[in-house]
Amino acid sequence: MISIITAGIGLSRFIATFVCVKINDTKKPNMVFNILIIFCMITTIISCLFYQYGFAIYFSIVYLLLQVFLEILSSFHFPYVSKSLPDNQIIQTHSKRISIFKILNAAGVALASFICTTFYNKSFLIICALCTIIFLITIMIVTNIKNINIKSKKNEESYLQKFNIKKYSYNFKIWSIVRIIGKFSTASLVVILSLKALESNVNILALKTSKTLLWIFSSIGFFLSGYFIKKKKIVDGDIFLKLLIVIMLPLTLINKYVPLIIIVLYGILEPFNSISHLEILKQDKDGIDLAQKDLIISLFGYFSKFLSGIILVNIKFNIAVTIIIILLSVSVIIEYKLYRRLKKQR
Repeated sequence: MISIITAGIGLSRFIATFVCVKINDTKKPNMVFNILIIFCMITTIISCLFYQYGFAIYFSIVYLLLQVFLEILSSFHFPYVSKSLPDNQIIQTHSKRISIFKILNAAGVALASFICTTFYNKSFLIICALCTIIFLITIMIVTNIKNINIKSKKNEESYLQKFNIKKYSYNFKIWSIVRIIGKFSTASLVVILSLKALESNVNILALKTSKTLLWIFSSIGFFLSGYFIKKKKIVDGDIFLKLLIVIMLPLTLINKYVPLIIIVLYGILEPFNSISHLEILKQDKDGIDLAQKDLIISLFGYFSKFLSGIILVNIKFNIAVTIIIILLSVSVIIEYKLYRRLKKQR
């Protein structure tokens, strides 16, 4: 079940990214945001009805659709930001948005836990009702979003041309390999380490605390990422933290509390990993839209995450850790060489 859920999240993001590549160049983001929120609201209501009346199969299908719509809504924010702000503000604004999202997400999880433990049988109905109200409020806010004034291009690309990898730079292709390997290695890392901790009879409270710290450090990291971008240390931090995880992973076979330390460390890595990705793409001056490059490369990453959820979660811990150590080490080496190459090209 854990494997299916993990893989399902990767699959929904994979599907959503295909859609975002299509709508990336829209001149009416206001309309796109409103349509997506309305679809989210409708699927929430339908999934609630199916759940209440016990239609498990229909509920699963509609819930997957809801996940796809939510992922499209989330993924479309960066294309909007990249086209509506000056280049020097794009990445910092994006990182602040993720920081706020992390805080709100943690608050939402806490509220959902309270509702589930208090109302039990009616908890899903109450949560769906709250989500519907939030979607309605969001629609009223979104109507104030300004549409982007994009100049029409003479040779505007077709949808399929955007997926033509040959037109992208050598640096982009190398970075794609780094992201594929990196996502496969880290996408299921927290799940695998959590299962190992439970198997080793680690205190549940200690495990929950480590995951709470993961969210806290991740949120703070995204908020402070602007500082590391200015100091030009965001990519260095990504390389260092991944290398530190590689060094610590073998110790999980010796000490049962090491998985908890790595879980917290992963929370610190998240902002460095996400923002360094955009920073690398930004430094690659190939004339292609930053948002488009991000979306294309995300396709590889989400598919890799989907495979990670199926493969790594379902094999023995020792084998999974060995694979992660090897692949993460390779990604660190390639990233270091690519970063040096880009610095020389400035």
